[in-house]
Amino acid sequence: MLATQRQSATATSPSYQEAVYSQTYSRCRESRDVFHGNLFLRIDATELLRLYANGQRQFSWISMQGACLAGADLRGIQFNNVDLSGVDFSDVDLRGAAFTEALLVHANFSKANLSCVDLLEAQLAWANFSEASLKGINLSWANLMEANLRGADLSYAQCQRAQMSGVNLSEANLTAAVLQGAYLICADLLDADLTDADFSWSNCLDANFGSAKLDDTNLTGANLTGTNLKV
Repeated sequence: MLATQRQSATATSPSYQEAVYSQTYSRCRESRDVFHGNLFLRIDATELLRLYANGQRQFSWISMQGACLAGADLRGIQFNNVDLSGVDFSDVDLRGAAFTEALLVHANFSKANLSCVDLLEAQLAWANFSEASLKGINLSWANLMEANLRGADLSYAQCQRAQMSGVNLSEANLTAAVLQGAYLICADLLDADLTDADFSWSNCLDANFGSAKLDDTNLTGANLTGTNLKV
């Protein structure tokens, strides 16, 4: 049974949406300033793969902007305070990996396996996760503004309080995913599977849920102002 409750709109003006985008740009800039205000080790893809092959799993305070790691096996790798903006992780096996306080703006994770990966508070604006496996991933408090998750598998994902304004979740699988308090302003969930998903107290202002599967979806307390719920 679909649980719905319309909440009075507190974010209906263009100025509010502009503020959301402004905050996102500021967070990305702040993250980059913090990273580059510290001593950073610049390494390339070849060096990282060599170190990983030799058994190293912990990588902290490194910069790999724009590197290509496509198709690599990086299961269990642990990144801490790293700048991986624009890195190509397409088709990479990242099961069990962690990206603590990582900057991943414009990173490409298309068709990658990120099952049970920890991306808590990661900066993922404009990242590409199309057709990726994100089963059980932790995206709580992450910034995914305008990220592309078309056709991705986010079943059992944890996305509490995530910033997902403008995100593309069309045809995605969000079965039993938890998005409590998430920001989904103008998000596209066309044809998504939202069975048993929890959107309670999320902000879905002007979001598109058209033709989405809403069996037992929890929308209690969500802001559904301007939301398209047509089947």
